[in-house]
Amino acid sequence: MYAVGGRILDRFGARWGYALMIVWWSAANALHGLAGSVTQLGVVRFALGLGEGGGFPGSAKAVAEWFPVEDRSFAFGLFNTGSSVGAVIAPPLIAAIATSLG
Repeated sequence: MYAVGGRILDRFGARWGYALMIVWWSAANALHGLAGSVTQLGVVRFALGLGEGGGFPGSAKAVAEWFPVEDRSFAFGLFNTGSSVGAVIAPPLIAAIATSLG
């Protein structure tokens, strides 16, 4: 979905296109909690993939447009590191929250 997300970003620009992708991605993520069957889970997973496809192209486009050339490598590194660090921190944090809150 990177190609589709990229086309949406090209059409609406980095600011509005990326915002659209983030809202779509977040809404699809939230809908996982409402899925009551395997089919519904499949539908919301598909919707999540549609929104997620604009994440990295949106970040790249925003960095390319909003940062001067000499700062772009740091900005790219920062958003790429952020997604990796989040994937490492989230599972134990979610387990701790679920254990403490039931």
